[in-house]
Amino acid sequence: MQRRGTADDGFILCFALNLLFNYWLGVIAFILFVLHFWLRIPLFLSFMVSLIWVGTAFVGTALIYWASKSGNEPTPERKNLNPYSAKNSDVFETNNIDVSKTIDKAPAIPSADAYVTTSDTAGISKPVDEAGRDG
Repeated sequence: MQRRGTADDGFILCFALNLLFNYWLGVIAFILFVLHFWLRIPLFLSFMVSLIWVGTAFVGTALIYWASKSGNEPTPERKNLNPYSAKNSDVFETNNIDVSKTIDKAPAIPSADAYVTTSDTAGISKPVDEAGRDG
């Protein structure tokens, strides 16, 4: 059986990647740790930089985690109240308008047989109407 993943499963991985992407604070903490043994600088400086490194990575990951969980609600479907939209069957039904009376019928398109073509000197065919005039 395959295990289902949730948003909770990715937090530790994202936190580790955030620590990796912000490695420069870890390098500074390591250098301060080495300098503690070499130049006898206070050790708390190394711990403070380490705490800042882990703290900023944690806060950034927690913020992204919170933002990803807060926008997962589906938008409820609403009735279309715009009378000018293409799909306006909801509007016609609520306003008791007969849709068949609102649709204008387009004029009939003449068939291609209504035109007789003649060729002029350039060899281009032009339509000619029934009276023989160029169209």
